[in-house]
Order: sequence, then C-alpha cells, then structure tokens
Amino acid sequence: MKRILYICLALLVLAGCKETDFPVPTSLYVGDNTTFNVSANGETREIEVMTSANLTLTTADADWAVISYDAAKRILTINAERNDSPSDRNTTATLTAVDRALTLTIAQSGQPALNMQVAGATSNVTAWYSASYDLSKSYDGATSTYTYTANAPASGIYELTYQLAADKRVSLAGVNLVPQSSAGSGTFGLVTIEVSTADTPTNFRTLVTDYDCKQVGTPTFIAFEESIAGAQFVRISVPAASTKGGNNFRLAEIEFKGIASTGSSEKFFIPLATSASFAQEGGSASIGIVTNSASISAQVADDWCTATIDGSFVKLTAGANADHMRRTTVTITGSDGGSATVSVGQFGSADQKLTASNATASSQESTDNEGSNGGPVAFAIDGNTATYWHSAWATSAPAPHWANFHLDNAASLDFLRYYPRQPSGGNGNFGEIEVWIKTTSDADYVHAMDYNCGMKATMSEIVLPKSYTNVEQVKIVVNTGTGGFASCSELEFYGTKK
Repeated sequence: MKRILYICLALLVLAGCKETDFPVPTSLYVGDNTTFNVSANGETREIEVMTSANLTLTTADADWAVISYDAAKRILTINAERNDSPSDRNTTATLTAVDRALTLTIAQSGQPALNMQVAGATSNVTAWYSASYDLSKSYDGATSTYTYTANAPASGIYELTYQLAADKRVSLAGVNLVPQSSAGSGTFGLVTIEVSTADTPTNFRTLVTDYDCKQVGTPTFIAFEESIAGAQFVRISVPAASTKGGNNFRLAEIEFKGIASTGSSEKFFIPLATSASFAQEGGSASIGIVTNSASISAQVADDWCTATIDGSFVKLTAGANADHMRRTTVTITGSDGGSATVSVGQFGSADQKLTASNATASSQESTDNEGSNGGPVAFAIDGNTATYWHSAWATSAPAPHWANFHLDNAASLDFLRYYPRQPSGGNGNFGEIEVWIKTTSDADYVHAMDYNCGMKATMSEIVLPKSYTNVEQVKIVVNTGTGGFASCSELEFYGTKK
C-alpha cells in the first residue's frame, strides 16, 4: 500500500515539472589519455575537446607553457617553449563545466644530456683517507671508487673545484652527485654550486645555494634554472657539519650534464648510445641525440623493431621474441648533417645458458691470501655468486689481465653476462674489456668486440655483434679494472646448444 502511495506522489510531482527543470549531463571528452606529451624542443599542439557546454579553463602556474581554449572551435592549444634542462617537467590544465571537470596533464621531457669531460680538479682538503681516495676518484667514471677525506678543513667548508674541458657544443645544465651506495660517514648534505665561464674564469656565479642532498645513498641530480654556455670551472661547497658524522666528506662520482648549445654555429650530432637491447618480452627504449640540427630521422633495417622521433630522442620499440637472439641496425640522421648507426639486439625465449667446463687465467690469487671464496679462476664458472676469481696481487701482475673459458656444447653464442664480486663489487670490477672467440673452424682467436663494463658493481650484459657458431673458447682481456685488478663472480654464456 505504501509503495503505491509513493508512486502516486512521484507522478504528481513529475506532472508539475518542466522538461528544462532536469539538468542534461555535460559531455566532456578529449580521448582515452589525459596526459599529453610535448617535444623537449618546444612545439604548438592542438587538442580537440568534445563537449556540449561552455567551459572555463584554469591552468597551473607554468611559465614554459601557454595554454588557451577556443570555445567556438572547441580547441585547447598548448604553446610549449624549449626545455633547456635535462629534467622532465609537467603542468596541468583543467576544463570545467557546470556539472563536471576534466584535468589534463601536459608533460615535457628534458633535453638529452651527456657527461661533460673533467680536465682536472683542486680542493682545499689537505688530507685524504689514503692516496687511493683522493679527489681524482670522484671523476674517474667508476662508482665503485670514491673520494674520502681524513678530516674537515680548518674553514669547516669543503671546496672542490672542477675544471671542465672546453666544448662549445654543449651548455652545462646540471650536476649529478653520486654518493657511495652504503651512505656511510661523510655522505654529503648541503651543497652550494658556483660556476665561471671561459670568458671570465675567475668570476664565479652562484647557481645553487644550500641544496639539501639529505645524506642519502642514492644519486642527487641538481638541475640549474638556466644552462651555462662556455662553463669552465665549477666549485662545489659543502659545510662539514652537514655531512654524515660531520668530520669528513665522501663522494663516488660527480657528473656534469651538458645539453646541446643552441648558440653554437658549429653543426654537431652526438648520439648518447651506440647500442640498445630488449628483453624477450619486448618493450621500448630511447636514445638521446645531442644536436643542433633542426630535426632528426631514423631508419630501421628490419621490421621487428620500429623507430619514432620525439624531439631529440629516438624511441625504439620491439614486440616479443619467441626465437633466439635477433639483431638489427638503426641509422639516425640529422637534417643539418651528421649520422650514427645504432646496433639493436633482442634476447629470445629460445636462448639457453651454455656450459663452460674449464678456465685458465693470466694470474689468480691464492685462497690463502684472498680467502676461501676468492682467488682461482674456476670460481668464475662454478655457478656460485658467493665465490669469485681475482687476479694476483700478492705478487705483481699488472694489467691487462685475461681469462680463457672452454665451452662444451655451443652451437651458437649470442651474449655473455658478467657478474662482479657480490654483493657490492670491489677491487677488480671490469672496466674496458676485449672479447675474443675461437670456433671449430678458426686456427686462432678472432676479436669479436670491445666493451666497457664501467667498473660498476652490477651485472653487465654483453651482446655480441653477431651470432658465432660452434664456439670452443672465449677469452676475456681485462684492460682496466678497479684498483688495476680483475675479478669476476660469474661469467655466463648464452646461445643455443648442440
């Protein structure tokens, strides 16, 4: 009875209402994705807005992008300036109707950045923890070595001054500070950065004041508000009281990031990578091009990999690979001159781990000196990452070092995996190496490739330039290693088995 009464009351109410009393839902749609990417080089982009209502536009405060809305044409326009920084940035725009709102994100990538070369460095530090921890270790390209002071300077402030090699093609855009990963005593806190140029090398300009690196064990990138053309000297000042422990200073690496100088009259084209690799499930990878060319283009030799251009980046994409490793090349060209060839490889689900049954080396330390888990080269192929080969150190054994591995069942060899000492590397982490291969049809070894493992404490995946068949032996020549040594937890070989 009550239900019938409620229905009757509802009908009476509806009978007295006009059609216009009911709000019509607003349509407001710009597509399936509400994030829009604009080129790092700057661009104007128009977005069609599908709506049935008058809209108001509100934007976040971003001086690098002017965003407007044309109600008559229902077009949202983004005018983005060039991003003269390696850092990504974004802003938002909100379109509001009576009954709903839609917020869009406008994202802009940073410029591709290369590491500017350091010509030398000085400091006010009078004593290092030992000679192997001096200032040069902060720019040797290896995060496994580090600068470490014995004590704080009398002034209470560490001053480290780095001289950059002159390069008119690039402008200094920021500094990346890489601490020792353990974040031990001396990990930096507050940082002030001053820069002078080649024109006035003694006139320093303060760009950053007391930036807080928070004494953490992860890298801190400090982007400048404007890039500096012709940067010559960079002074880093750190109050001793702001470092962990307050009485010393520790730094693994300092990297000076340079972007293309738009004011350079010289035409240049610098790819930031000469190779790329994909996992077997596929994915995407980007290669930055530091250039002042008006535009770049890319051509892929095989159709399993595609290349698209995003500003000064070449984005490579590959699908899944159910076969063994495949390779191709990408030719990248600048409209104003310059070109580069990038080697691309993709691991396949058919790749297998091969067996190495025997190994010899130019030298090896005894377990008596290195410890029960270190020394013999056989430890590099025993399947145990807790053991490792270490070149001799008790008696002189200068670089280059080498190790030779015999493979049992290699129908083909496609790539190698090098694991440094676990868990965090140390003396002997591979730097620059050579890979030599001997097959059943070769009278002697054939040089396959050079590779730089970077003396880092993490695994290196070394993709051979081609697939080698019927491989009997692989020789690794270690030209540089942390401390001048060579060490290897495991060296693994992948391809197809006989």
